[in-house]
Amino acid sequence: MPHSKTSFSVMCCGNPKGEFMPPMIVYKSKCMWENWKKHGPRGASYTMSKNGWFEAQSFTKWFMDLALPRLKELTGKKVIIGDNLGCHYTADVLIECRRHNIAFIPLIPNTTHISQPLDVAVFSPVKKFWRQSLEAWRRETRIKDDLQKTCFPAILRSTFIRIERELGTALESGFRTCGIHPLDRTKIAKKIPSRVHVLMALI
Repeated sequence: MPHSKTSFSVMCCGNPKGEFMPPMIVYKSKCMWENWKKHGPRGASYTMSKNGWFEAQSFTKWFMDLALPRLKELTGKKVIIGDNLGCHYTADVLIECRRHNIAFIPLIPNTTHISQPLDVAVFSPVKKFWRQSLEAWRRETRIKDDLQKTCFPAILRSTFIRIERELGTALESGFRTCGIHPLDRTKIAKKIPSRVHVLMALI
């Protein structure tokens, strides 16, 4: 809610097969309580930060707790494609990537709206599902105050059940649209304005 000081961040990750990993939740807090983790999405991980956003420590925890165990099950070269944020590239993450044959590829800054499969095809319906879950919870509980951390996991769980059930095809489409899988460099190239158009926009 824009007017609220409450802040939760959720990390979502998926692959070209339309499979989603469990999410990771970051709370704005200086400590973590066990009842903030109850009834959440299956396999989810939880942590906290000063501002409720992902920082180096929380991203490293996501990588170690959720991504790395899944990637270690796979053979051959593995690839993680992520936003170009400094907090993603900690020493611990890069060491484990090298150790387990994982390439960590950053997207070009300010291009996620055309190059990030989740941004392109998944997050819009996710926001709709979240609003529906939140509205259903408010009708049932008649609570109109800020969403409390103790209530958040259960509402996110109902949203994530729909994500896993209904958005696998959308995620596959996102990878195709971005030209990541199957690999097709022309998909992104067609979305980049020509130099002439950029100059005209600046004039």
